[in-house]
Amino acid sequence: MQAKGDDHFSVLRRGDVDLSGIAQAEEWLATVTTDADIRGDCFTLEANSERGSVREPRISMTFKNGDYSIDEDERPKFDKASLTDAEAVGLWDSITRTFKPRPGAF
Repeated sequence: MQAKGDDHFSVLRRGDVDLSGIAQAEEWLATVTTDADIRGDCFTLEANSERGSVREPRISMTFKNGDYSIDEDERPKFDKASLTDAEAVGLWDSITRTFKPRPGAF
């Protein structure tokens, strides 16, 4: 999913995220226009990117709404993203806000 200039990219939310047991996390949520001219969303969360180690591994997660990650020849055609911006943010928040390290995992 590529942003196609200022008219095709809008930040919904950006900043630090409070995750249980993870000291440093931040996210960037944006609406974008895809290569197929579909208005969708691209969200990214990174944790421990500044302090990653064996005990605190770097975590990176990306969510795309309105775009495919498969080859162009295999993509079915669609004319809109499957979720609205609000639905996508709600799904994102319900998933990412549950992240926490497993006891003894690191």
